[in-house]
Amino acid sequence: MNMNPAGLQSSSCVGENRQPARGPFVYALIVDGKPLLCFAADRSNEAFELTREQWLRNDLCALTSSGVPLCHRRSKYSVRQATLEERKTYTAAAINHVADDDLFLAFLVTIDS
Repeated sequence: MNMNPAGLQSSSCVGENRQPARGPFVYALIVDGKPLLCFAADRSNEAFELTREQWLRNDLCALTSSGVPLCHRRSKYSVRQATLEERKTYTAAAINHVADDDLFLAFLVTIDS
């Protein structure tokens, strides 16, 4: 391990062409302080844009968990990188997903049928 000027550790291998980490990364969508779902995005600003999507807001407001709506029209939305447990949930759900161009969402709460 090498120390960079900021004192952070970095690894390097002689002769290897190391690239910076690239996405997709798994993010959690937080609604009113509660993590509701995970999704993948290449960059954090791309992940943040999901909070502004009216189709998602409409869909979430129509869904319930244990009879309680997931959100309401004045809910506060934010995103953050998913925790290890949230990433595991996303990965497990994505195993059965057929890859396509649509955004895959893995809910972290049980959705009523």
